[in-house]
Amino acid sequence: MLYRSIDTTGFERRNEQLKRIVRYHKYKPMYYRTDLYLHSKRIVWLLEELIPYAVKVFPGFNVELARTMAAVHDDLEISLGDIMLGDKITFTKEQTAELYIKEQQAIEDVAAHYPDTFNGFRYRQLQQRYQMFEEYLHPDLGIMMDDPEACLIRYCDKMEGFCEALHEIYAGNPVFNRGHAPGIPGPIETYKKVFKEFPNKYTLFSRLKIFNHPLLQPPPDYNVEAIIAHGQPHTIKSIQKNTGYPHYDFWKRVSLRRGGVELLRRMTTKVE
Repeated sequence: MLYRSIDTTGFERRNEQLKRIVRYHKYKPMYYRTDLYLHSKRIVWLLEELIPYAVKVFPGFNVELARTMAAVHDDLEISLGDIMLGDKITFTKEQTAELYIKEQQAIEDVAAHYPDTFNGFRYRQLQQRYQMFEEYLHPDLGIMMDDPEACLIRYCDKMEGFCEALHEIYAGNPVFNRGHAPGIPGPIETYKKVFKEFPNKYTLFSRLKIFNHPLLQPPPDYNVEAIIAHGQPHTIKSIQKNTGYPHYDFWKRVSLRRGGVELLRRMTTKVE
């Protein structure tokens, strides 16, 4: 399926701001440090891989709305900064409510500096709709359980974060097998728990489980310590080999196919 380019006219400064927000900022070192701009692009790429399946099980699935929402799903972090999932899932109900208020204010702050529409959709409303679907929100804060577009983006967002961590694990980075602070679960532990619970938490998503697609399968069991022990820095040759881990291998293929030579360089050049 071919998709038209997402129009970012008027949002050029946004792109540069997203590039300055690094991912996994509390984990040091991160050999192949990523940023929010690349993260958002990858979410769109992963989403586009799953759209052909989504339109089969979700009548009226709005493809262009989903692609556009995916592109801006984390724009509020331009104002708020990155708050990692491992931290969010340890929040109390009070902390979660406080974060929700901060997120809504961040959306207003960011939207005030840009045009009203992004790729033909209302910029502020795209962000608000997505944030209402945050899986860590308490139901009385207004979580939306009947939004297939936001649901699929949420899943792709988690898959991207998971595979970013796996990329470090397969390079032998031991930092990514533990939390950044006492009481905080490590990225791999966090995401395996998320994927285990996702179909039950979001019954909409369970409809996609009928398809035999690498991204839609539950994460297999594996020995993280052994992977780290045998891990080696990624090279142009090694990154194109399958590891046998379906989610990570598919993520790599999509990244290299869509990101080209520049992304190949980023995924194989240690920066820390």
